[in-house]
Amino acid sequence: TGRGVDLAGQTQTVNVYESGDRFVMIDASRPIFAEEQPNLLNDPRGAIWTLDVRANDLSSDATLFHVASTDNSWDDPVAVSVHYHTGRVFQYFFDVHGRRGFDNRGSSLISIIHVTEDGRPMDNAFWNGAFTAYGDGDVGFRPFAAALDVVAHEISHGVIEHTVNLEYRFQSGALNESFADVFGAMVDREDWTLAEEIANTDLFPSGALRDMADPHNGSEPEGCCWQPAHMDELVELEITEDNGGVHINSGIPNRACFLIAAALGREKTEQIYYRILDTRYLNSRSNFVDLR
Repeated sequence: TGRGVDLAGQTQTVNVYESGDRFVMIDASRPIFAEEQPNLLNDPRGAIWTLDVRANDLSSDATLFHVASTDNSWDDPVAVSVHYHTGRVFQYFFDVHGRRGFDNRGSSLISIIHVTEDGRPMDNAFWNGAFTAYGDGDVGFRPFAAALDVVAHEISHGVIEHTVNLEYRFQSGALNESFADVFGAMVDREDWTLAEEIANTDLFPSGALRDMADPHNGSEPEGCCWQPAHMDELVELEITEDNGGVHINSGIPNRACFLIAAALGREKTEQIYYRILDTRYLNSRSNFVDLR
């Protein structure tokens, strides 16, 4: 174990791996870590692994670097935050739902930090099917690694992909976004807002990217952070606009989840929502009526 200060200014304990004369951000402490490791440093099995693209765009020829230290002290708060938060997300799914990583098969959870887009700090984070990538923020946000619910949201896209695999378009895509928000709010369960640690309040008047309790989020229709809260407000968009409204219309199932939790509590609600995924109650093209 090592220690480092995260983006919130808090000292965190992180699980790392000692190799020769250096330490690297490979967490070998989780129950999915494989006994056999043919190439641990370059392809760890069942690890939590944080890599650094060092302020470059991600492309097929991008070089990835270990986050490394010679004395087991960690001075990159982005790396500390991502590594620590990813560990918390893994433990949530393992402890609460018995899930062995995003695919339930113990694959490594890989994070890539300091990602740029067209040479500028990326104002986004994403799951690409194999890893999560985190930008350091630009106009709308501060570094995405700071937000536990964002890390949980992105990894949850991996859980969704390996269960019901909701198509990322129109209502099925909005359900995909909503399920990721649901588990973001279940891991970071202090509130029902998303990304409040990193959102630029000049752009997001509520201080959060999304609010599951109030999807209108302090804004008006057409505002950057407004979402519909009811089917009466569903926004009909073409596929060329936000994949048919996946980040917009997700406010409707988000609000529904909040109401269920208000009635039943988070503990029952998180079990219901995970069971929907784990038992494949939905399929890849399910719509809101199917979730209802």
